Amino acid sequence: MPGVVSAGPGDGAAVGPSPALVQDTPGTIPNGPYIPLPKPGAQDKEPTADGQVILKEALNHMAREDYTAAIPALDKLVSAEPVYIAYFLRAVCKAATADDDGAMDDVTKALEIRTTPNALILRGQVLVQQGKYEEGAQIFSITLNGLRRNNSPEKLRSNPESLRMLGHCTRGLGVALSCMGGHDEVAANYYKAAGMVLTEPEPHLYVSMFAWCLQARTRNGASMTEEVRKGIAADKEGIQKEWDEKKKGGENPTGGAERAWPLYVAEYLISDTADHDKLLAQASVARDKKTAVDQLCEAHYYIAMRLRNDGKDDQAEQHLLAAINTGARTMTEHVMARAELQLLKNPPEPAAPAPRRPAPAPAPSPAPAPREPLPDTDMPTSVGI
Repeated sequence: MPGVVSAGPGDGAAVGPSPALVQDTPGTIPNGPYIPLPKPGAQDKEPTADGQVILKEALNHMAREDYTAAIPALDKLVSAEPVYIAYFLRAVCKAATADDDGAMDDVTKALEIRTTPNALILRGQVLVQQGKYEEGAQIFSITLNGLRRNNSPEKLRSNPESLRMLGHCTRGLGVALSCMGGHDEVAANYYKAAGMVLTEPEPHLYVSMFAWCLQARTRNGASMTEEVRKGIAADKEGIQKEWDEKKKGGENPTGGAERAWPLYVAEYLISDTADHDKLLAQASVARDKKTAVDQLCEAHYYIAMRLRNDGKDDQAEQHLLAAINTGARTMTEHVMARAELQLLKNPPEPAAPAPRRPAPAPAPSPAPAPREPLPDTDMPTSVGI
């Protein structure tokens, strides 16, 4: 699935310089180098009328997933009006076109203007795309703590945008920890949490597949089969609802094969007999070349993890290489294929448990009171047989 956070209605909502949002929580993630966040600057201004025209042009390109065409429009907006939304959207476009360094520069500038959860999530995703898993995990952890501290549970549950950000952040932390290796149990917990938060059927299904692949490292993918089945059922229901709504609006639903692609992958993972060639053939059914390449990357990654689950690591390595060689760098599966290949070649040491503080020494017991001498008895000192 695409690894870049989508621009949503909350992207312009200022969080402000709240200390809770930029405060790390020790113990949430493994210790790593601390990545300081930019200090929040002056609050942002809205684009002018001329800026709104340029912004609309860029958003139209992005709506068609033509991120390359959107960048020149956003370049103009940044030059004329260097506002938060211009830098943030240009960072999204650069991340979607595999310009990780450019995306990092822009999202950092956006955060200097206005600190928002979406910008922090994007920064974490770009770090993970760059292979900086520990740094990415740290950013996700910071953002997750901020979302929880700045919003009551009731507010989070009642606000779809907050839930969306919480779900993407939790999933991102699971991916980062999974890519690091050695923290699979913690990563599994974050995948489970993401599955409980993400309400959209397709992201929920992908999280269940990520969790299945995580267990495949220890040949235990079957433990997640029921969760994948639940995801399949929810996604099928979601597709039907989408099509029914389009028909009511007079539209003719199209793109069924692509929309159903995650279902093919999920059913492949939990099938009794895995038909690798059939999945690879299905990956080529797409509306354009880029989508076909993205799906081919996914197919090779999930085939590799199915092979790992079956104890065939040598064959799995070949498919991980094939996933990487597709060049679909903006796909989460491409990121995970690169990490998985490294973990196969250099298995990590299991994470050591956090050191415990030594228990305080017990207070010295009071001296026992003098006891009365035992009375003489008739008990013999030895027992004869």
